[in-house]
Amino acid sequence: MTGHAVIGPGAGGGVVQLGVAWGNSRVGNATRHEHLAVGEQPRQLPGAGEVHAAGSLVTADTRDADLPATAETLRARIAPAQPGNIVVLDQALDHLARLRGTARTNVRARLAIVAGLASGDRRERDELLRRIASWDDGADSYRSLGDLVGLSHTAVRKIVKQVTEDRDTALDHLDATVKSLQLAWDPPHLPAAASDDGDEDEDEPAGWELEQQERDDDQRRREHVRLRACAMCGKPSHRIVRRWQVGKVGFAADPDDPHRDEGGSVFDLRQPPSFTSQPTWGVCGTVCARQIIQTDRANPSGSTRVAGNDEFFYAVESFHYLPDDTELPRVLVRLRRNLELTGHARDELTRAVAAGDTARAAMHLASLRRDIARTATTLAAISTYTPAPRRFAPGDSEPGDLWQARHGDTIYGNYRFFHPSRADHWEGPGGSRHTWDELTTQAGGDLVEIPRECIRIPNPDDHDTDTVQPNG
Repeated sequence: MTGHAVIGPGAGGGVVQLGVAWGNSRVGNATRHEHLAVGEQPRQLPGAGEVHAAGSLVTADTRDADLPATAETLRARIAPAQPGNIVVLDQALDHLARLRGTARTNVRARLAIVAGLASGDRRERDELLRRIASWDDGADSYRSLGDLVGLSHTAVRKIVKQVTEDRDTALDHLDATVKSLQLAWDPPHLPAAASDDGDEDEDEPAGWELEQQERDDDQRRREHVRLRACAMCGKPSHRIVRRWQVGKVGFAADPDDPHRDEGGSVFDLRQPPSFTSQPTWGVCGTVCARQIIQTDRANPSGSTRVAGNDEFFYAVESFHYLPDDTELPRVLVRLRRNLELTGHARDELTRAVAAGDTARAAMHLASLRRDIARTATTLAAISTYTPAPRRFAPGDSEPGDLWQARHGDTIYGNYRFFHPSRADHWEGPGGSRHTWDELTTQAGGDLVEIPRECIRIPNPDDHDTDTVQPNG
C-alpha cells in the first residue's frame, strides 16, 4: 500500500482528493512523503500505529483471496481527518502482498535454520515444509524447498504428503549402516601364521627401551601442557615466545669451492633460524612476552648453543592451544588418530596412482577404506542434541550465550561480536536494530530462543591417562 487519500469538500463545494505516499515503511521508523494534489486542504498521514496494524493483519499464511478483505479491515481502522470524509487506500493490495512476502521470507529462514541442525526436531522441519507448500506462491516448488533444506524434491514431496523420509530412516538405522561399512571395508584380520623359527618376538623393544619411551612421552606431554597457561601470570596463553639462534647448516659444495672443509661441505651459505633445544614460553599477551624476553636475555636459560654463537633472538607469535591427548576424552583421541591415518593413506594413494603403480594404489585404497570405516565408527559414537528453547519476557536479563531469537516467524540476530560498543546489537528484518529491552518489550513475553546444536561426548571423563597439570 503506497498511499491513501482523504476525500472531502473542496473550496467550491466539490470533492478534493489528497494523495499521501508512505511506502517502504517499518514499524517505529516510517518514512513518509506528502504529495498535495490540490489546494490547501486538510492532509491526513497514517501514523506508526496504522503502519503496524497493516503488518499485524497480514501473516505468511494469508492467501491472495483474503487480501481485499484485509485491506478493507485496515481502511476501517483509519479515522477520517474530518467528519464525513472517506478514507481511500491506494495500492493497498500491493503493499499488503509485500508485507506477506516479508513474513514468508522469515518462515523460509526459520526452516533453513531448523533443517541445518542434524539433531533438530524433524517434526518442526516437516511442519514448516508443509506450511510453506500450502501457500499459493509459485516460488515455493518442491525443488526450491529441497535446495533450502538439503533434500531432493522427491523427498520434500514425501514429507508434504506425510510419508516417511529416507534420510530420517537412515539416521534411525545409523548403527546398522556403520556396521555394514565396517564389514565391507574393515573386516577382521585373518589369524597370523606361526613363524617356523619361533623368532616372532625378535623385533619387540626391550624393557628399558619401553621405559625410556614412556619417560620421553611424559616429558613431551608436560612441555606441551605447560604452554596452556602464561609463564608469567598464569592466564590462558594467546601468544608464544620462541627463542632462537642463527644456525649453521652444511651441505655438499662444488669441487672448486675454496670454502669447502675437509668433508667437502660449506657452512657459510645457509644460516637459518635454529630453534633446536631452545626454550619456548606460553604468554597471555605482549606485556608478559616482553617481560619473558627481558628476563631471559639477562640470564639465558638452558645451556644449548649453536657452536661459536652466543647471541639469542626471540620470536613472538599468535598461539591457539591444542589440547594434548591426555586432556581429551578417549573418543576424540581415536578420532584424531583415525583422521591422521586417513590423510596418510590418501596421500600414498595419490602418489601411487600418479606413478602408475596400480598394485600399490590398490593396497593404499584398501587402507583408506579401512581408515574411513574406523573414522565413521568413531563419529557415530559422537552425537548432537538441540536443547529446549528458552523464552524471555520484558525485564529478563540478556543471556551471554544467545545468538538468535524469534518472535513468531520474525528472526532476530545478535551482532554483539561485530558491534561490541553498541547497545542496539540485535538486528531484525530490513536491518532494523534493537536493544535487548526493546526486543523483549516488543515481543511481550513471546521472544523464543533459536537454540544452537550441542555436542554430546560419550564418557567425557574417560581419558587415556591422568591429565597432566600445567605446572606438574
